[in-house]
Amino acid sequence: MNNLLKRVVSSVALVAMLAALIPTASFAATISDGDLVKAAGSSAIYLIQGGKKRVFPHSSVYLSWGYPANYSTVKTVTAEELAAYAEG
Repeated sequence: MNNLLKRVVSSVALVAMLAALIPTASFAATISDGDLVKAAGSSAIYLIQGGKKRVFPHSSVYLSWGYPANYSTVKTVTAEELAAYAEG
């Protein structure tokens, strides 16, 4: 029984190490001043300006600024990356 437990623990540890090597979802590597960003899983879009994030309150406001309707210029970032910026 003790031998079986050792094998199970070793197997779980090996799987955990291999899982750490698998790449996760792709997000923007960096956020620059002037970027349009949104957090993964959220529809809110922010303009990064002067080190702060400024939310577009509605899609009509976003579109009125001349940004493309297909949102092709919006980068998806992690919630942690976005949280690093103060509301502005």
